[in-house]
Amino acid sequence: MIPRIVRRRKAWLFCIVAIGTVCFLFQFLGIHFLSSNDRKIEQSWYKNNKPKAHIKPAIIGVRPNEASLYSPDPDGNFGCLDLTTKIPFYKVNDEYCDCVGDGSDEPGTDACPNGRFYCFQDQKFIPSGRVNDGICDCCDGSEEWNQSASIRKVKDLPHSNQVKVAPCENACKGSVKFVAEQEKMRQIGARLKQQYIIAGKNHKGEIYGSNGEYYKLSKNCLTRYINYAHYTVCPFEKIIQEQNGHSFTIGRSPSWDKDAQDDQVDILLMEDGDRKGCPAGTRRKTYIYFACGLTDDIISVKETDRCVYSVRCSTPAAC
Repeated sequence: MIPRIVRRRKAWLFCIVAIGTVCFLFQFLGIHFLSSNDRKIEQSWYKNNKPKAHIKPAIIGVRPNEASLYSPDPDGNFGCLDLTTKIPFYKVNDEYCDCVGDGSDEPGTDACPNGRFYCFQDQKFIPSGRVNDGICDCCDGSEEWNQSASIRKVKDLPHSNQVKVAPCENACKGSVKFVAEQEKMRQIGARLKQQYIIAGKNHKGEIYGSNGEYYKLSKNCLTRYINYAHYTVCPFEKIIQEQNGHSFTIGRSPSWDKDAQDDQVDILLMEDGDRKGCPAGTRRKTYIYFACGLTDDIISVKETDRCVYSVRCSTPAAC
């Protein structure tokens, strides 16, 4: 009788333990499922709402007191300084001109014809057309950051002690001699400029400059063979490109870049060129950057964008 009672108690005890185990497992699995589901929901939300991070580009060519303007807004965008549009911040200095109004998204490249690069050591601006053109303008050569491209562009230039070409050396320290040579060249150029002013005395205040200094240059055509193309530059009249048996007028109607003149830089815009092969029926146009020099000459020519060209010329008229 007693063994039968013991067996019944063991059976009940086994049932109680089994039921408790099942309840425990059900509760554990339910909590695990809910927590796992919560994690999935949380991960899904984060995936759809996490900040879109991009590699921050190296912001070069910016004046220190404007550096704060080159930071992404809460949405990760950069606002063109002329307030015309916003672009993703990673597109700054990506060698494509998005801020076409002022070129402010490309301070460190030559993508925008109306842009400018700030030489930190020299504390001066240079036109963006001088970036990576092979000519050392900043004393540290910082604007020639693409040295391989710069070297290719000047390999056919004649040697000159007055013009430093890529590869650029840091001449900021101990550059007194170089600065003195540049100043001497500017002084000689300024004396030569007087001849240009005399020649243009009857054209003051016209398109040829406030003193008519560019009138003499307008009567000459400059030529240069660069990158398998022949260029004929007749400032204030027309610019012709000849290549592979084809001839295009890449600029006609002249006008001065007013913003550049505010920075004491002479940039002549030649518009209304041929439209064949240009996007959306636009016409070719060319920016001519005039630099102080002892002769009238073409230093460089390049196509900065489709049907948009940049020509750098030296002339005493710019001294």
